Amino acid sequence: MDRQRTLILLGIVGLVTTVSCSQPSNSAPDHSGAGPGATSSISGVVRDSNKRPLEGYAVVIVKSTSNAPRPAMAPLTDSKGAFTLSGLGAGTFVLGASAPDGRKVESTVTVTEGQDASVTLTLPKP
Repeated sequence: MDRQRTLILLGIVGLVTTVSCSQPSNSAPDHSGAGPGATSSISGVVRDSNKRPLEGYAVVIVKSTSNAPRPAMAPLTDSKGAFTLSGLGAGTFVLGASAPDGRKVESTVTVTEGQDASVTLTLPKP
């Protein structure tokens, strides 16, 4: 009888440990880019030197003064060359995009908390 109680008790302790370990932690890293107070976004367009939209270009945050985490993935431009980086905090951001042939463009954008900003990135002529 004592052995049966011990096994049941060990089973209950194991179940409680499993449940408590599977609960989300408040300190888990947030890779969405939406940190505390991160309520702003930057939208824009990537174009070539003839002002044609460029599809499939990654727009990256090269440098930032914001304390909010950066988005985990760089957004790709759509068929109109448009992109959006959301869940950003206030700060100054240097955004960049590059062409397959190595041409690059960077632009500095300042975002105020709770406000959205926009930018056009125009790649130089080859």
